[in-house]
Amino acid sequence: MKNVMFYLFMVSFLFIGQAQELKQLEKNSLLLKSLRQGYSAYLQETYPDEFRKDPIKFLTSHVDIPEFIDELKEQGDGIYTISCKSKKGSLIVRFNENGEIIKAVQRFKDIPIPHSIIADIYRDHKGWEVTNVVYRCISKKDKPNKQSFVVKLKKNNKKKKLRISPSLDTRLSKV
Repeated sequence: MKNVMFYLFMVSFLFIGQAQELKQLEKNSLLLKSLRQGYSAYLQETYPDEFRKDPIKFLTSHVDIPEFIDELKEQGDGIYTISCKSKKGSLIVRFNENGEIIKAVQRFKDIPIPHSIIADIYRDHKGWEVTNVVYRCISKKDKPNKQSFVVKLKKNNKKKKLRISPSLDTRLSKV
């Protein structure tokens, strides 16, 4: 009886092991998914941080959006959501049936802060150390509508969290 249980356990373990295929992402690869439609693909950055510097431009230059929508048109309801993720952050974009961006949400961690903002932080919080930075940006159509940096500071055993919403004139490319 012990042998039967042991062999049954081994066979079930083999089936579970085969069902869970893992794919190791390369250093500069991104996972692209279409939410609700069950489509996924891997994209490769041409150079490091290409995706972080301008995620919407990266997505539109690497994915043929009209062709993508045509393939999924019969499954969709007129709104198509694409998610693109890397180790440093993510982008979620909603397109209408014409391929125009309705809304885009970006979230990136541990990115450089624009010099003007970091100077203000160190001026107002002397002796504090920046430990973590999260950048969030919400765009309506193609234009950024709301952006913010969540900055975690540390000094001795004290911790602080700052939410900084710079004007939309501040761009990550000026870092």
